[in-house]
Amino acid sequence: MRFSHKLLLLSVMMILLASFEMTAFAAEISLQEAIEAGLNNNSDILDAKDNLVNIERELKQLQVDDDWHLDLNVDSYAHELDLDDELSDVEFSITGSKTYWGGLTLESELYGSGDYSSQEDINDDETGLKLKLSQNLYPRIANQSEQSYIKAQLDLQAAQSELEKEKQAKIITWIREYLNLLRLKEKYEVAVKKNELAVNNFTEVNDKKRINEASEIDILTAQIELEESQYNLKEADNNYQQAKKSFYHQLKLENQDQLVLSADSKYLVMLEEMALRQEINFDDQAKLLDLSSVNSVELLKNKLEQESVRDDLEWSKAEDKPNLDLTGSYDSVDQDWGVGLSLSYNLFDSGKQKLAEEDLEAELTALEREHNDLIRDLSLDLEEIIDQIRLTETKLGTKKLSLSKAKLEKKIAEEQLTRGLIDKWELKEKKLALREAEINQREVEDELLVNKLELIKLLGMGHFEGGNKLEKIN
Repeated sequence: MRFSHKLLLLSVMMILLASFEMTAFAAEISLQEAIEAGLNNNSDILDAKDNLVNIERELKQLQVDDDWHLDLNVDSYAHELDLDDELSDVEFSITGSKTYWGGLTLESELYGSGDYSSQEDINDDETGLKLKLSQNLYPRIANQSEQSYIKAQLDLQAAQSELEKEKQAKIITWIREYLNLLRLKEKYEVAVKKNELAVNNFTEVNDKKRINEASEIDILTAQIELEESQYNLKEADNNYQQAKKSFYHQLKLENQDQLVLSADSKYLVMLEEMALRQEINFDDQAKLLDLSSVNSVELLKNKLEQESVRDDLEWSKAEDKPNLDLTGSYDSVDQDWGVGLSLSYNLFDSGKQKLAEEDLEAELTALEREHNDLIRDLSLDLEEIIDQIRLTETKLGTKKLSLSKAKLEKKIAEEQLTRGLIDKWELKEKKLALREAEINQREVEDELLVNKLELIKLLGMGHFEGGNKLEKIN
């Protein structure tokens, strides 16, 4: 039996030691680090980054495609079908070409032919160089590669803006979730205190019942309060744990990571200071709309699409004009060179060109209508955020009054306790009510901060990427 007790004690010590080691080695992670992890692992952000990388790769490929291209061709053949005859003729050529986006095309060819079976024949070989060039004079039309490159550059601008928008939207969402998690933890701590108070009150009422100082109603009342506090405690714990799991999932944090919940987080304080420094005149709607229009990713994408369609329309109209090219050639063997002009013009295409231009003009008109719709939508979004900020500020004023009332009630309860007018349980209840009022006010302050961050993002008045990368944009 003594051995069994020792074994049990040893097992308990090992479990406690393992638990201590798990706690000791669990990595603490700050809000800054959590956001950095989210920016590095979030699927939407990674998709936006992949899109950006693909466009950059496409731009490089388009540049490579128009660089010099060299080809080698060698042909060898015998004059007669005689297996013992080693005499043969050889012809070779090395051709190169390069197209410049200014309309210039260069072609070169180094060629040679002869019988290379003896030294004398080698000296009699023919080797020469041919050069050809073509320069587009009128109209100036970008070639296919240049057109693709111009469009890819427009896509790159849109992708860069889309990535930044996605980052800032995610950061604001994560800040909201972090603040919610912080308040849920505080509410859970209050629920623990309330449950302790209910347990102690139930115990005290039971003790009074034994000496006939408490009625059956008092016992039932205390029991109901205890069961309600236990339910509220479990609900508060569930809400906190579910919110924590959701936050970890969104930012791809590991389960063993210990997220530090603190209102004094350096990054959170930086955001609060940035929001506080912004001086925004809500009544100057025209200026605010101009700022948000300049910063709008949707309007930028619309503008770039219009630019792309205008380019297509310009190129399409240019193709319908007479085409004039300057050409030149040179052959070192024949000592022959020449220059000339080349004129080409499509006399009849069954109206195909006109239909293509009409389609492009219709597409441009639709994009201009979309631009006006986006401006109206942006104006509504701006009004909605401003109204929400004003409404939240009013709500905050009410919560401040409630907090002042809770502070006064706690002070009065302390005075009543000293005079014996109330018991210690009532004072504890007032203290918990004060704590709840503080949490309620902070919740509204959190809401106001998030609303201001949304407005700052909409107006482009601040830039926050995570970690310590935070700056104010004038």
